[in-house]
Amino acid sequence: MLIVLDGMRRDYFDRYAALMPTLIALRRRGAWFDEARLSMLQSNTAVGHSTIATGSDPAVHGVTGNNVYDRVGRARHEIFAGAVPEEVRRVAARR
Repeated sequence: MLIVLDGMRRDYFDRYAALMPTLIALRRRGAWFDEARLSMLQSNTAVGHSTIATGSDPAVHGVTGNNVYDRVGRARHEIFAGAVPEEVRRVAARR
């Protein structure tokens, strides 16, 4: 199982340990990377999660932000282009 706590700072584990005993227990029993580094700047949720899930970089998995790169058509497609927040919420609610 992989749990990604996107946006959670490392110091929160110590600062709020009493409020999240389950996460603290998982930290003790799971893998913890003290020296983890990004190989790209700027970090982006869609790119990072796709890289973690596939083990490949954006040149291979094609996720280059909140968009996807079509290598065959040599074009970038914005996932939410033209969508208003209500449409994005409706799509997310169906999943």
